[in-house]
Amino acid sequence: MRSTAQRAIWSCCACRIALCICYLPEMPYREMDLDKAARNVLSQEQFEQGGGEGTVASWCNTATIRNVHPNTTVAFRMNNLSGSTSDLMLYAYGTDGKLQQVASAMCKITDETGEAVTELADGMLYELRVTVADGGDFDLSEAEKEIKLSVVLGK
Repeated sequence: MRSTAQRAIWSCCACRIALCICYLPEMPYREMDLDKAARNVLSQEQFEQGGGEGTVASWCNTATIRNVHPNTTVAFRMNNLSGSTSDLMLYAYGTDGKLQQVASAMCKITDETGEAVTELADGMLYELRVTVADGGDFDLSEAEKEIKLSVVLGK
């Protein structure tokens, strides 16, 4: 059951984007610049042209985080997911502009408390947690101590 605060957040579309798009679960005290976060529709054609396989299963989520540790976990909050997590593949844009599959050791889908889940129910809020390295394959920012990550789920 969702708390009153959670229901209030999800009751307003503007709040959904402004408050819930992403955060740093290992550093919840660190504020993220939500002006540098985005959630965009990625068409099936764009997904396939980018190198994705299967069907687009989520929004394309992008976040830029400054003053990061060498490896930083970013949590993107999502809903409208259903089925088994084993049916989903995470793709991230690489510096070459192509989608690359992210190793399962670098990502997981959790509930709101951070516990990994295996089955997804439509209407529930989940977190896609991705660990990315500053300067690594999925860091789209050339600046030191800044990570820009853009990910999408495929099915």
